[in-house]
Amino acid sequence: MVDRVRNRTTFTSYDTQRAARRIVDCIRHAIWVFFERCLHNAPTFVHVFMQCREVPSESNMKRACGVALVLALFILIGCREKPSPTSSTPPSTLTIWDSVGLSGTIVRSFATDGRRFFVGTNNGLYRSLDSGRTWLFTPTINGGKVFVGVMIEGGRVLAGSDSALSISFNDGVSWTPIISPISVLDLTRGTGFLFAATSFGVLRSSNSGTNWTFINNGIPSDLPGFKGLAGANALLFLALSATAYVSTNSGDTWSPAQTAWAPNTLTRVFVNENIIYAATTGAMYNSRTQGASWLPASISIPDTARVTDMAATTSAVYCSTENNGVYSTANGGITWLSFTYNLPDRRVAALASDGRSLYAATVRSGIWRATQ
Repeated sequence: MVDRVRNRTTFTSYDTQRAARRIVDCIRHAIWVFFERCLHNAPTFVHVFMQCREVPSESNMKRACGVALVLALFILIGCREKPSPTSSTPPSTLTIWDSVGLSGTIVRSFATDGRRFFVGTNNGLYRSLDSGRTWLFTPTINGGKVFVGVMIEGGRVLAGSDSALSISFNDGVSWTPIISPISVLDLTRGTGFLFAATSFGVLRSSNSGTNWTFINNGIPSDLPGFKGLAGANALLFLALSATAYVSTNSGDTWSPAQTAWAPNTLTRVFVNENIIYAATTGAMYNSRTQGASWLPASISIPDTARVTDMAATTSAVYCSTENNGVYSTANGGITWLSFTYNLPDRRVAALASDGRSLYAATVRSGIWRATQ
């Protein structure tokens, strides 16, 4: 009898140690699942139960195991979160698009500084001076109603239409014609200068848009088959249907640039930090040699995507497409990844940036803002 009690005592001591190890493992596993659940969206606590149910069947061990399971369930309830988005972007850098307004308006071009919005369409110009809460509409400005270029320059606003290049000194209350009649094709800026591509060539202003002069030295003045004008610092890139030109001195002189695409396939050009970006249907190119050579992106936009506009923030360059949403590159155009997320309309007509935030004008759902 004594031997049997001794043997039973020895067995119980062994089971106690074994159970204690199981409980420790169970709690450690619960903590691990806690981090998995909160940081990586681990689905359940099934593994906790599977480990704990192997604890010996003595009542005191069951109670201890129950405590561990209650702890695990408490952790599960405490770290519940929303379902994980279908994006590979970590939650800490998830981009959320917020509506700015102007739903149902097809945008040709727009500019913003985060508070003021000037939006060009085929039928007039919209403006908001309170971050999109209220909007005012101007049907025509100096005879023009199709606005392909809008630019905010400090306290001045420039609007390029099918009839005139105009300037406003009072946030769009009134507009003064700078050059008229003239058809404006695009607006861009460089260091110390503003530029306008027009039906009579490229114009340059050195005093924030008050006065302009033509800089057509080396380019055809009528800009046949115009595709785009883009600039940054002293670098300018002009793309026509069959050729392209580059200037490294803010337009004083122009020289022919190499092209890597077939004629008439280019849809948009952009310059940022002395890298030239060229978009064709289903392909993106970049040049770090001032247009002397081009590299295709290793990961690019879909083959059927047509780029409609490009913009940059302090962290990345973006392009919009007709039917595939928005894409971004953070490595100078080597790779392009989807930046659409919860944007409700993948048909994006134009982009704008205030430096920190990106804005996208969709075809039917208005203007949206993305901040990281």
